[in-house]
Amino acid sequence: MNTELMNLQPADVFGHFRAIAAIPHGSGNEAAISAYLFGLYDGREGYSVVQDAAKNIIIRKAATPGYENAPVVMLQAHMDMVCEKTADSQHDFTKDPLQLRVIDGHLYATDTTLGADNGIGLCMALAVLDDAELAHPALEVVITTDEEAGMTGARELDHSALTAQMMINLDDEEEGCFRVGCAGGGRYIYEVPLLQKANTAAKAVRLTVSGLQGGHSGADIHLERANALKLLGRVLYDLRGKVEIAELSGGGLANTIARQAEALLVADELDAVYAAVERWQKIFANEYATTDGGVTLSLIEEPAPALIYASTTANALLYLINVVPHGVLKRDNSIDLVVTSNNLASVKQVGDMLEVYCMFRSSIDSQCTDDVLPRLKQIGELLGIGGVGGDSYPGWQYRPDSKIREICREAYIKRCGSEPKIAAIHAGLECGLFLQQNPQLDAIAFGPTLYGVHTPEEHADIGSVERVYALLKDILSSIK
Repeated sequence: MNTELMNLQPADVFGHFRAIAAIPHGSGNEAAISAYLFGLYDGREGYSVVQDAAKNIIIRKAATPGYENAPVVMLQAHMDMVCEKTADSQHDFTKDPLQLRVIDGHLYATDTTLGADNGIGLCMALAVLDDAELAHPALEVVITTDEEAGMTGARELDHSALTAQMMINLDDEEEGCFRVGCAGGGRYIYEVPLLQKANTAAKAVRLTVSGLQGGHSGADIHLERANALKLLGRVLYDLRGKVEIAELSGGGLANTIARQAEALLVADELDAVYAAVERWQKIFANEYATTDGGVTLSLIEEPAPALIYASTTANALLYLINVVPHGVLKRDNSIDLVVTSNNLASVKQVGDMLEVYCMFRSSIDSQCTDDVLPRLKQIGELLGIGGVGGDSYPGWQYRPDSKIREICREAYIKRCGSEPKIAAIHAGLECGLFLQQNPQLDAIAFGPTLYGVHTPEEHADIGSVERVYALLKDILSSIK
């Protein structure tokens, strides 16, 4: 490992981050990192640590002298990361360590997500625990599993065992901003029966949509970036009657805007496909010049397959991709906040079904339960397609009287000399689940500046990490 990586500051935070970057920890694959975190504090004097059945970790440390009567403070983060990589990357997230690199004051991984979401927040909490000089209240560090894929760790946590009165969630990505609310959300999965028939066409070509930015389906949804599945659907609708579909897939995780999609097409002649792709390349380059300047449609000819989709499957899938809403559905213009959105996240074959995955969010619960979800179901009913609802999670409503918010604000002004931004976020945070179990919990969320989360371009501003960590220590020392 090079000297630049070894000398990153703050040393304790980045020392922990280098360690967890060497341990695969994608959502659903947290056994190793959970065991590692448990081992850091198991039997260590001055700490107690618990690992539950969901592999959540709770670490407790007593108050320093003079802080015995202060409220117990929870530092909360999640241990899993989103696993996305470039199309040509050979990285195996189940076994390979992340390859870290520093470019112009920012920390990246090589061709993959970095896991700074939420690894940096996690490592800040560990560094606080390790700081023997820091004055602080009694600490309860809660590190959850599977946040990115469904918040199942926070759901299965025994909240009755927690004693904290204040909660600092470290899962935010904008320095200078304190989060005081977030959207809730849920998932809906369409199940299109995979019916096939014999192929009689002589030629086949794979159409790929790539070169898109993608991004976080909550935090970036308002940026109007292109969705690869939506672009692919537009091209395929244009080619109806000229080609048939043998395969269609695209997207990735539910909370990621689809960066790539592809379809294997068959026809006796491919001239119409090449002409259509040339036309649509120009259309998309124009439409997304400011958000996705690298949008690329490519064609690679392949041997003709034996089977293709039956017309009922092809039509249902194509219409579904084109009519399911994607993007911002409702906005609060008075505070410039996205209220409700839906992400057309992925299409993939699972057994004898083609699953079309959607993730919706709203800061108004009824928008999820009584608007978006029924709308998605009705689209399926009109197309004769069934579906199942996935895990939902509650939003986090703004609390007018928050002592932790005032403590954070005062600490920020003292350190930075200016007012912080105080705002809600359209992304989902685990605070909603914690507050659902303990409505009296006084919560706030913040973190250093991260870019490109949930994409292979994810990177962390190293200077921001140092500043926010210093602010975190100021805040803890202020709670007496």
